[in-house]
Amino acid sequence: MTDNAAYAALAAPLGALYGYLGLEALSGLAPALLIEIVGIALLARRLPHHWWSAAAAATGFLCGFAAVWVLLLAGRPYCCGPLEDALWAVGLVTVGLIPALAVWLATDSKISRRRPRRDKHNGLFP
Repeated sequence: MTDNAAYAALAAPLGALYGYLGLEALSGLAPALLIEIVGIALLARRLPHHWWSAAAAATGFLCGFAAVWVLLLAGRPYCCGPLEDALWAVGLVTVGLIPALAVWLATDSKISRRRPRRDKHNGLFP
């Protein structure tokens, strides 16, 4: 399994949990939803700084989220109708992924500004 597939496989359960908590957000699970948003943002710091790694993780997250919404709703409306349900889903995914993207980009720029260390073994980067 490639690294990107592993990132997608690890992000899918996070998306599924986020999707379930999103469906129940109007109940007492709203604090758990906020805690997961913070957790996703903290985990995004650990991703390699290649756009395809972030895209693979985001795709896995979206697949997990969509699978839970499709399975649990099963044709029943979440709120009012299919269009409004789709807008709720897009809003929830946006709220979940924007902080993760911001943290990932912030750590990317922080790492890229660092000066490489000298490697003691081969003398690179004097």
